[in-house]
Amino acid sequence: MRVFVLLAILGAALAAPQAVQRIVGGEDTLIQDYPFFVNVNAGGLGIWVLHCGGSLISEAVVLTSAGCLQNYFAFFLRVRVGSSAHASGDIIEVEDFKQHERWNSPIYENDVGLIFLKTRAELSENVGLARIPGASYTIADDTAVTAIGFGDLSADSSSNPDILQSVELFVINEAECARRYAYLQTQPGQENTPAVTSAMICTGVLDQGGKDFCDGDEGGPVVVEKDIVIGVASWRYKCGDAAFPSVNTRVSTYTDWILSNSGLN
Repeated sequence: MRVFVLLAILGAALAAPQAVQRIVGGEDTLIQDYPFFVNVNAGGLGIWVLHCGGSLISEAVVLTSAGCLQNYFAFFLRVRVGSSAHASGDIIEVEDFKQHERWNSPIYENDVGLIFLKTRAELSENVGLARIPGASYTIADDTAVTAIGFGDLSADSSSNPDILQSVELFVINEAECARRYAYLQTQPGQENTPAVTSAMICTGVLDQGGKDFCDGDEGGPVVVEKDIVIGVASWRYKCGDAAFPSVNTRVSTYTDWILSNSGLN
């Protein structure tokens, strides 16, 4: 019976995805609550747009996704720090960046990257540092986590908020998440959907939806205890989908890589 119920839920999700509100489903948030959050802009020649998110892990290094850095040169990127409003805050230019050497964009494998800033961020009440978990860190299913970002407020529009958003999500069992995405791969037009691996962590509100990260949130943090970045927003089927959770890079898988490439070890 559970199998038929699950298939009914998945089929409904494929046939008629829900229109969801708001990050998606989040609320206005003060930068003082998450002072390590970084707004990554892309552009040039005086025209800059919201691109993705990141986490300040030292005064000169930002943790983000490899996808956030795809097809860019450093001079096409800059970051904003220290503000709850996406169009304000201190602007810091990018000196260089590094994507994981085995980043595989079609399947979102090793979706982690580092941004190196030209000048060091000045720490204050509004600008702080995130912590990253140790390589052996584990997190239990159903643990409440928080996603943060300036991304789209709904799955069917490109409306970005003026104010930083946060949303409470829950860690989804890895095997269950992998099973659902394996089912999605069997559906017409979804054959190239990535597979969920142990280097990823799924988050959402399973079988309810309406809360998620969305376009523009990629690279941003998923945290526990306010400042421990356990996930980097990576990919998803649709924003806030009930049947298919969002998928994040599992930071603990890459702790050693982050430390060795950021100069933090």
